[in-house]
Amino acid sequence: MLKGIDISYHNGEIDFSKVKSQVDFVIMRAGYGTELAKSKEVKFDIYYEEAKKNNIQVGTYWYCYATTPEEALQEARTLLNKVKGKKFEYPVFYDIEEKNILNTGKENVSNIMRAFLEEVEKNGYLVGIYCSANYLRNLVDDEIKNKYEIWVAEWNRNIDKPTKYQGKWDIWQYTSDGHIDGVQSQRVDLDFSNKNYEEIVKAKGKNGY
Repeated sequence: MLKGIDISYHNGEIDFSKVKSQVDFVIMRAGYGTELAKSKEVKFDIYYEEAKKNNIQVGTYWYCYATTPEEALQEARTLLNKVKGKKFEYPVFYDIEEKNILNTGKENVSNIMRAFLEEVEKNGYLVGIYCSANYLRNLVDDEIKNKYEIWVAEWNRNIDKPTKYQGKWDIWQYTSDGHIDGVQSQRVDLDFSNKNYEEIVKAKGKNGY
């Protein structure tokens, strides 16, 4: 499996020249919410340029605050505006973990996901969802899990694959307290990918390629 990290501005300064010898890919947060002006993802462009300069494969994600499909559609359009002109070897993921959203139930959560994913997909991106194993199991329609890329969070360094979620998965976030030389923060999320996404993305002409 390929090794990666996922990052946001909370991880501080990152020396990608050091990071590149330790990981195969980096998934970075592009932002959150429906308005670019209110997103504090101030390091996205810097992270992107530095990762590319150091030949690290890049993916991105958008953090969900949408409570309705209509708001999710607006988040998708905001994301598309933020990533215009960039190329990603890894998918564009929708990160859903806010309790007030998850507590609205399976039908609404799935409809929120579907609205975002369909909009980003039709604009030429390979897309997927990020969710914990428990919520993936209980709050996401099988249609979504079968159709889109799955990035599952289950923090356990003592296993070699997710155990709380038995369905298809493509990336596994296996800890939130990893350490990577070159990342300023004391903790960083660590991931495994079981797909060669660069090959898939380029073959399909997705994500700006």
